[in-house]
Amino acid sequence: MNAEDTENKDTLVTALYNHTPREILGGRGWSFEFYAAPFKNVLNLGLPIRIYTHKKMLSPLENFMSKHASSKYDILEYDLTDFKYSEKIINLRKQSGKFNGETLKEEVSDLHNDRNYHLCLSKIFWLNKTCHANPFKSKKFFWIDAGLFHHGIFPEKYGGRERFSKQENNSSLY
Repeated sequence: MNAEDTENKDTLVTALYNHTPREILGGRGWSFEFYAAPFKNVLNLGLPIRIYTHKKMLSPLENFMSKHASSKYDILEYDLTDFKYSEKIINLRKQSGKFNGETLKEEVSDLHNDRNYHLCLSKIFWLNKTCHANPFKSKKFFWIDAGLFHHGIFPEKYGGRERFSKQENNSSLY
């Protein structure tokens, strides 16, 4: 049995954001192209998916989904500063002394701000919100990281895909 044969398919929930380490929100600064090939394998699970994103990623994500989605999906634009604990997180970051206003100080390495805590802490809220909304009439809901299937976690012989590789355009690899 595969996902296509299952009634009341489980719903996946994920997010794609591109914030840089220089921004107070933090992040790795990876564009959509970084996620494309691994994200294709998330879509290959054949499950409905809700995707949270922001304006910077919206257009490339919509284009990708129109080409590669095989199941129902919806994309919700969500500004991470709307997270209920945003102000507290930002205040703690500012208190660290590593920022000039909203920007990481020049002398501070990007490695000190390559995590986006707004995103990390929002996952459970987004999953809960999706459960209550139940947009695809599912019985179960799962968080899945959009970049999970990169070849650093899963070898290519088990479905991992190299990031930035344009492999999503070669269907024989999937």
